[in-house]
Amino acid sequence: MNTTKIIQALTYMASKQPNGVIDTMKAYKLLWLADRYHLRHYTRTVTGDDYFALPYGPVPSDAKNLVDGHPTIKATEAGMFGNYMEVIPSHQLRAKRQADLDVFSKTDIDAMDIILANYGNKSAVELSRLSHSFPEWKQYETQLTDATKKNGYKIDKDLFYVNMPDSTGLFVDDPEKLEFLKEMFHQYQES
Repeated sequence: MNTTKIIQALTYMASKQPNGVIDTMKAYKLLWLADRYHLRHYTRTVTGDDYFALPYGPVPSDAKNLVDGHPTIKATEAGMFGNYMEVIPSHQLRAKRQADLDVFSKTDIDAMDIILANYGNKSAVELSRLSHSFPEWKQYETQLTDATKKNGYKIDKDLFYVNMPDSTGLFVDDPEKLEFLKEMFHQYQES
């Protein structure tokens, strides 16, 4: 997990929206899609964040903690989030400056740009609905729609390797290649 990259990814996503403002739910969904895409191609996510299935779809844990003003898993430089982002009313974020792209690899930026090009014009609600068709949310649908159950479940990143056809085709890849990349991901996690 890299909290600095999470802050910069949020800033990057917001800066690509009109007036540099993005709905928090939309930001979370775009980060999830970028992380999902990058993991499937390069055996690691852009941000390293953990994801939880919540009623409105997958949510990056540390990103949400940053936005909500809660402690993050990895400590960051005091005030770093506030130097780049501002939480504004109606669950929105405003980029206060441009993201520091030096924290990203070329593939990180490419993944975020691909996701922005394909999903950046969708609303938070549209992205939430879309996320409900992905296996990392579907696996917990019964629990998440039952008011007597808890409302968050840690997502197994292996589910990111499951093909998911949608209008973009971004999440349909050769199953053998995906299995190989998943094995590499597990080896990387163990080292």
